[in-house]
Amino acid sequence: IIDYHKTDKGRKTLHTVFGLGKAIICANYLTATAFKELSNIKEASKLPHTLEAYSTMLQEICERQYQEQTLLYRIKTMRDYRELKEGLAAKVLSSALKATAQICSAPPSHVEAAEAYGKNMGIALQLAADYRRALIEPVERVENLEGNALVVLLREEVGDIHIRSPQHLTKLIEEHKLVEKLYKIAEHHLQEARKAAKKLGENKYTQLLAQLASLKPQHISELYRKIPDLKLSP
Repeated sequence: IIDYHKTDKGRKTLHTVFGLGKAIICANYLTATAFKELSNIKEASKLPHTLEAYSTMLQEICERQYQEQTLLYRIKTMRDYRELKEGLAAKVLSSALKATAQICSAPPSHVEAAEAYGKNMGIALQLAADYRRALIEPVERVENLEGNALVVLLREEVGDIHIRSPQHLTKLIEEHKLVEKLYKIAEHHLQEARKAAKKLGENKYTQLLAQLASLKPQHISELYRKIPDLKLSP
């Protein structure tokens, strides 16, 4: 839902049809509903703590959602890209994991590690999504790739080049070996996620997080596809 591209596989995205404000409201409503289902807290004493953690999480996410509207088309360098994605795409995951750790009354060191894991894994997942969008599931119009990591890397390499078509972009990506550069960036964030996962202790949940972070950047498209397949209990 929170996808600012005008089309996705030829179909108009929700925010294009109903407006960005309504799309964000829908996304937040669905997030809230999912959180409610997952939490299902029976101990009344934990409820205020849960709501506080959740409220902070949503506030952080919403603030960044609105900021991306104006920042997306200003991404000129990978530094810009990282700053934006750390604030938005990664914020969703890092805030959620941080809130989960707080709700579970985890020690401060675990809360911090959960947030760090989410931030780095969030960026790795965004890189994976950009990889798939640019090379595996190419879009019809190059304009829909504005802010894509591979496009940003290309412009860092050759300047503000005119990209004629998705096919032209694919050729330029191959010529300048940009996938290898993308892998290197992804590997850095996966390493940081692995470090954070080790600080979370040993249980079935943290083992899954560590397993996800252990994937090689060469399997970055698998990383993105694997997420929906993970069966995580609350």
